[in-house]
Amino acid sequence: MSLLHADIPSGFPGLYGTTASLMLNGIYAETDSFALVEDPDPTVAGNVCRFQASASFDGLLRLILPATNATVGMANRTWLANIPNSTGRQPMIHQFRNASNAALTTITVNPSGAIEARRGGEGGTLLGTSDPNALVANAWQHVETKVLFSSTVGTVEVRVEGVPVLELTGVNTSSSDLECGIVAWTNPGDGTGGITTWYAKDLLVWDGAGSVDNDFFGSVSIYALLTDADISLNWTPSTGSTGWDLLDESPPNDADYISAPDPAPAAAVMSLTNLPADVTSVRGLISFVRAAKTDGGDGDLQVSLTSGANTDAGADRPMTTAFTYWKDVSEVNPGTGVFWTPTEVDAMDIEFDRTV
Repeated sequence: MSLLHADIPSGFPGLYGTTASLMLNGIYAETDSFALVEDPDPTVAGNVCRFQASASFDGLLRLILPATNATVGMANRTWLANIPNSTGRQPMIHQFRNASNAALTTITVNPSGAIEARRGGEGGTLLGTSDPNALVANAWQHVETKVLFSSTVGTVEVRVEGVPVLELTGVNTSSSDLECGIVAWTNPGDGTGGITTWYAKDLLVWDGAGSVDNDFFGSVSIYALLTDADISLNWTPSTGSTGWDLLDESPPNDADYISAPDPAPAAAVMSLTNLPADVTSVRGLISFVRAAKTDGGDGDLQVSLTSGANTDAGADRPMTTAFTYWKDVSEVNPGTGVFWTPTEVDAMDIEFDRTV
C-alpha cells in the first residue's frame, strides 16, 4: 500500500451528510465529541469535520490502517477557530499511534501559532517547534506530516501549503512500537473551558510502502465523483427503472438500492461525474460503496474501476447483513501502469459485481 485513505472532500456534502454515526459503518474506528458541520468558511459550501472537545471526552476521529508501517503520512486542510490560549489546550491536528492505540508521535499547535512535534501524546516529550504563526486562525491551510518511527534515527517533517515549517532528524519518534497502525485527528478534553475548536477536510493518509504515493503529496484536494448514468444496469433497482440515481445520494438512503439475486446477474456498470475542469493531475482514486446482503447466506461483492478494456478490480468481499462501507484504492490506470490522467478519470466507469 501507499495511498491508504482519502475522505471529506471540499465543497461536497460528503458520504455521510451530517450523520457522523455513519462514519463508524466500516470506515473509522471511533468518533468522540465530533460532528460533521457546514464549512466555517462562509464562501464555501459543504460539510467538514469539527473537533470540539468537552470536559469528558477528547474531540476524536480515529482510523485503523490496513497494515503497520515505519513511515506514515497524514494530510488535511486545517481551520482553527482561534489560536489556543493555553499550552494545555493545544489541538492535536495529526496523531500517529501504534496498533494497540498508544500515541507514538503527535503534532500540535501552541499559543504562538507554532507547530510542535511531541513523542507520545498530549504533554509528551517535545521534539521540536516551528517558527510562530505557522498556522493562523479563521483560514484554511493545508498541513501534511511525515514521520519515520525510530528510537534513534526518527524523522518528522511538517509542511504547510507544501512549504516545510518543521524538519527534525535523528530524534526518538516512538514512545513504544516502531511502526504506526492507527492515526487520529483529535483535540484534548479539558473541564476548565477555553478549548480551541478546529475543523478539517480533505483528509489523506499514506505510508512508505509501494512504488508510488509513498512520500509527500503536497497541497492536494479531494473530489467526490458520483454515479450519473447506467451503462449496463443488469441489477434490479428498488424503485423505478434506473440504478445510478439510487446510488448518488448523500447521506445514503438505505431504502434506495440496486440488488443482485442468486444466481448472480452480470455486473452493473455506471459512469461517474467528471473532475473539475481545472484539475491537472491525479494522485489516486478510492472507490467507496455502501452495501449489505439480505440474509445469512453467501453474498460477495467486488467493486472495480474500468478504463476502456482494462479493469482495476477491487477486493472480492463477503457482505454482512448490516449496511457497511467498503473501499478500494486505485493509484494507477490499469491500462497504462502510471497515474490516471484527468481525461482517463472522466472516461472511467465503476462496476459492481456479485461474485458469489
